Amino acid sequence: MRGWTTLLMVVALGAAGCDGGSEIGNVVDPSDTDVTVIPEVPQAVPVEATVKLPPITVEIPPVPTLPGGETDGSAILFDPADLQVNWLYGMGADPDGVIGSLGGGAAGIAPVRVRIHLEDDVAAIRVLDPATGRPILDESGLVESYPYTTLDDGRVRISFAAPAHAPGFAVYGSCTYDLDSYRLAADPVYADGLVTWPGDETYKASGCPQYFPSSAKGINVHFLRHPEAGATYTARQADFDSPFGFFLTADPDDPAAANLARLGGIYPGAPDGALVYYLSPSFPAVYAGAAQHVFDTWNDALEDACGVRPFRLERAGDDIIPWDPRYHVVLWRETGGGGAVAPFAQDPDTGEIFQSFVVMWFGELDDLVTRYRDFFDDHPDLADLVLDDVPGPKPEGERLGRPLELELGKSTAAPRYLRRSVYFQRPLGAMEVKQAWATFGRDATDEEITNAIVADFLIHEVGHNLGLRHNFIGSADWGHADEGASSSTTMDYVIGLTHPGAYDRDAMRYAYGEGAHDDTFLYCTDEDLDLEPACIQWDFGNPIRFTADQIDRIIADNPPELSTNEVSRTADDQDWGSVFLRFRALTNTVWEELDPSDPVDGFLTLVDHVVCEGEGECPVHPYVRSQLALHLLYTRHAVQAWWEPGYPTIWLDLPVLDETQSAMLMSSFYDVVTDATAPQTLRVTIVNKLPTAAVIGADQLLSDLHDYFTALSEPTTDDQSVAAAVEAALGQ
Repeated sequence: MRGWTTLLMVVALGAAGCDGGSEIGNVVDPSDTDVTVIPEVPQAVPVEATVKLPPITVEIPPVPTLPGGETDGSAILFDPADLQVNWLYGMGADPDGVIGSLGGGAAGIAPVRVRIHLEDDVAAIRVLDPATGRPILDESGLVESYPYTTLDDGRVRISFAAPAHAPGFAVYGSCTYDLDSYRLAADPVYADGLVTWPGDETYKASGCPQYFPSSAKGINVHFLRHPEAGATYTARQADFDSPFGFFLTADPDDPAAANLARLGGIYPGAPDGALVYYLSPSFPAVYAGAAQHVFDTWNDALEDACGVRPFRLERAGDDIIPWDPRYHVVLWRETGGGGAVAPFAQDPDTGEIFQSFVVMWFGELDDLVTRYRDFFDDHPDLADLVLDDVPGPKPEGERLGRPLELELGKSTAAPRYLRRSVYFQRPLGAMEVKQAWATFGRDATDEEITNAIVADFLIHEVGHNLGLRHNFIGSADWGHADEGASSSTTMDYVIGLTHPGAYDRDAMRYAYGEGAHDDTFLYCTDEDLDLEPACIQWDFGNPIRFTADQIDRIIADNPPELSTNEVSRTADDQDWGSVFLRFRALTNTVWEELDPSDPVDGFLTLVDHVVCEGEGECPVHPYVRSQLALHLLYTRHAVQAWWEPGYPTIWLDLPVLDETQSAMLMSSFYDVVTDATAPQTLRVTIVNKLPTAAVIGADQLLSDLHDYFTALSEPTTDDQSVAAAVEAALGQ
């Protein structure tokens, strides 16, 4: 179930298909499957009103003395009382390894509540039954186990040299990875309420598709977290009427009781600088100032929210494993392509984030610099703001990359199998990115631009570590964005926001302070990309203007002389269908008048591209004209709701064309279909769609076309073909 809200729903948008006769997407007929029909959402206008939200009572708990135990070679000595608690168990994994990368982004193992159960000669780590809260004592509940002995002084010595029962983790369905080899990679430690033991391990795949790796090798950090380690953390319940998007805890029996995911150690009265983030040894010194800027500006936002400057930045030594939950690390890697991700582990009951780090893959950094430079050239004012905001670089930098990406579903494995925690990676290279890098103006060096890129990506990922989800509509929230900024929030996918925006600062008050000042921010996140047409990644400013410009680029880059097969392949590769559908979904909405200095009439824009009147040859490729004609005849479309159990199909209405628009459309299409010089594919496409089009006048147009072609005394071969299509359409 969705644990978030979308503040602004102008019209619904998706890319899974359109009603009847579409040549793009997968069309689903409601008679063939069970679907959920979503009614049209009332239009809303972006507002600038400031509303003080109800204050939140902040409780400051005392700082406890956290439990620990003595390391004895490859073992730890435990006080027996420490074992009689419900621990959190999890595993940190290398984000570039198989375990960490399955699912499209760096991931660890989602923490689960366990009990260390002493049985025979082993200390068994057993999953708790959610119904009873007791350990599951059969094979299905056993995560892993290690040999133990009881010493004369009553302490329990658990050896982590080799597991007596090996762990495994689930991917999806029956696909699992089970431990095949294990070597303790460093001494186990029990301090500050946290037990960690790193294993140099190999896992073997079982029941997985052939394209999955047959094995997974790497250093994984197993951990157990004592419940007292979270004693200073006060859970904060989510308010589903709030526009602030945070990751949440999930309670299937009571979703309304979900808690915000928040980084622990941040509350009024907490010590400054207690959360140390380490730059990995590979992080280039040239960009350390940009990293310091990021944490300084987040400190500014949090100091305003709750009076605490929690972050301190230091350089890591080679002995720190970045995914060890004892540390927060900014990891720089020269692998793969480009992007960044911010893995974290949270208490599933309270929402406390107790493990977090950032991975930056900049393998395609040179290409990214070029894109940013092009973007700066088109938006010189923004360039000056960004480049002046971040401290300048020092000497010379390194490069990064990105993990294996696989689309995975739900696992049916037994409770003992651990589940992955999957995080959204901020990627590079999508069509929207390529089209949006159209921004920066002064004569900056590559190093200066790279410095800004580092800050741009890192500011976003630290926001995730603080619990924030994406907000892709911030670029259209003009009433809240800081002057000159490209968005109201760094949680957007935009270029050039190198400090927390107004949305982010108020979100910190909402989650960490006494409550937000304003509840009128716009918010949409990953699920809403399929539902809200103005929820766009990598856009700049006005959603409908941005989408209109995308269509103009498509037209300019694909002239009529190209073959239809070539253009069709490009359309599939670049997903033009989502662009066309978004523009149709923004038509007849408040977004057309967002910028009074540059209004967009979506309906007329689409009609003009299809009819293509004027002097000379039409510059619009017939394939593009045909697809835009289809979208003018669509009245709804289907979305596969991947965020809901069972992935149901949802049908969403498109904005209705009024009577004047409908009459103009039918008249224009009559002229096109009866024009012997118009592309044959366009004429037939319009005719074939008319029987299933719910636009006013579609039936009458089909009848009028029948009369026209019947009356022709000497029809051409093309006219005969169109007439046959009309007869076939009337017979449907």
